[in-house]
Amino acid sequence: MAEATLYDFLIVGAGPAGLQAAYFLQKQSASLNIKYLVLERAASAGAFFDIFPRSDKLISINKVYTGTDDPEFNMRHDWNSLLSDGDDPELLFKHFTEDLFPHRKYLPEYLQHFAQKTNLNIRYNTEVKNIARADNKFVITDATGNMYKSNILFMCTGTFEQHIPKIPGIEKAWLYSNCPLDKEYWKNKRVLILGKGNSAFETADDLSPFCATIHCASPRPVQLAWDTHYVGDLRAVNNNYLDLYQLKSQHGMISGRCVNLEWAPGNEDKKIGQGVTASYAFTVSPDDPVTKFKYDEVIVAAGWRYINSQLFDETCKVVTSHAGKFSALGPLWESVSVPNLFFSGAAMQGREFKKFTTGFIHGFRYCIRTQMNYLFNREYGVPLPSLPVKNDAATLAQYIVSRVNSCSAPYQMFQILVDAIILHPGWKSAPELEYRLELPSLYLQKASDLKNIPYIEVMLQYGDRGGVAAFMFEQQSVPGKADLGWALHPCLRLYYNGRVLFRHHMLETAELNWDIPELHTEPLREWLEMVFKVLETADLDSLPEVKPDEPLAKQEITYRGSEGEEMKTKRGEYVTKMEMGLLKESYLL
Repeated sequence: MAEATLYDFLIVGAGPAGLQAAYFLQKQSASLNIKYLVLERAASAGAFFDIFPRSDKLISINKVYTGTDDPEFNMRHDWNSLLSDGDDPELLFKHFTEDLFPHRKYLPEYLQHFAQKTNLNIRYNTEVKNIARADNKFVITDATGNMYKSNILFMCTGTFEQHIPKIPGIEKAWLYSNCPLDKEYWKNKRVLILGKGNSAFETADDLSPFCATIHCASPRPVQLAWDTHYVGDLRAVNNNYLDLYQLKSQHGMISGRCVNLEWAPGNEDKKIGQGVTASYAFTVSPDDPVTKFKYDEVIVAAGWRYINSQLFDETCKVVTSHAGKFSALGPLWESVSVPNLFFSGAAMQGREFKKFTTGFIHGFRYCIRTQMNYLFNREYGVPLPSLPVKNDAATLAQYIVSRVNSCSAPYQMFQILVDAIILHPGWKSAPELEYRLELPSLYLQKASDLKNIPYIEVMLQYGDRGGVAAFMFEQQSVPGKADLGWALHPCLRLYYNGRVLFRHHMLETAELNWDIPELHTEPLREWLEMVFKVLETADLDSLPEVKPDEPLAKQEITYRGSEGEEMKTKRGEYVTKMEMGLLKESYLL
């Protein structure tokens, strides 16, 4: 067998993440003399989407008509396209369909088109069977015994397998990935679906017209994406089932632990519709009684695992997180236990599990670009992306306002990817300031080149609703109360050695535009001038750290009651009373 070929980068997986990583390597391959290869076990790119979602409809938004032709702004509302730096307009997903929630068939078509048009170096029908590490190199062996070596390894394998809860009898249940799609099979049956995420509710929605009864069960209550801002929580496109549940149409939900599945005698061959009894525990006490329900079928839709630990041998052991679902990851989504092993794509969400958009194309495409920019800087000396901005508070405020109103990376990767104004030694007399673009906030806080150097972080963030209903939008109207906003809005923080010394919130708006001079630009300019004045005179080590944002629902507010009296209460309680119609004539003071 031939000796293993050495590459600078190896990428495992030719799904969206693998193609995105390969795109940036391909683009720099000639100028930086980069040698890379993508290994894909399937015969084409994006093969996962040849099968999933089982109901055929993607939950990623494809909003073609936005009222503007600004390509950067439009990427805010395009959740399926990969980044292509404007190389070719045909590399956008919208050219394959205009459906808002497209059929899954379009995504592999688009990904294959992207791979071919950008001339990516992919070896298909190549299944990785072992990953080792020797002499600071990764050594990969495929199913046919071929070996590959690299200095840096990107794992872009997406979902590895379904998560199967440890429940006696569960081995006889259907899985989300293999349950029958023939609707005749499900007519008039009682069905238990284990799980309350999108795969569970997608299945429930699909089967609701045909099943007599469906129960979705898990210990965890339903998390709605419009409440949590995590797009992996239950999306409206999959929640028709909730109507049937809340409006008493036979279907239901159970918030308890399924502790046993007892299959009826004669059902040893499993899944033949002869009955199963599910036992639920609603407390943690083993002495409390369980509740039992009978079903005809059980489907497991309890989420996914994103790492196959068995691929890595003893020389390359990966520390995992979240009960083994993910690799434990550092600020740039690098394994905390194996240097130069990066995880990209859906596995990135292991760092901020069940938060933000890291696990989805419209989020991780930017994170991968950030990873590559970091590596091009570390390995080849390519400067991190930055711009010079005039050292003047008014000019800087105008630039920040312009950027937060159009940029797509901090918008999609809110609270994760940020811009940073670096105040290098001598900044006071410098004609321009360095404005770094789209870096992880966590990375900046730990960056060695920023030790003893203050910087201003520019991010987008949501306020903490504290459990108040998502559709109760109480827009703040004066800049002095901008920190009370619940909607997505820009926030600036002055950092010094990992400590936040000053913070400024820009006023929220219903349409997510932050460009009104008297409400946004001028208050920002005044804040920047104040910060610059403090930096000129203060001992930063002696300044107190700003307290974290207080949960908004717990803040005390004053309002005038229906009789004209002044009242004080917690913000969350006030909004709840408003929703219930108990404070029809009251208003905030």
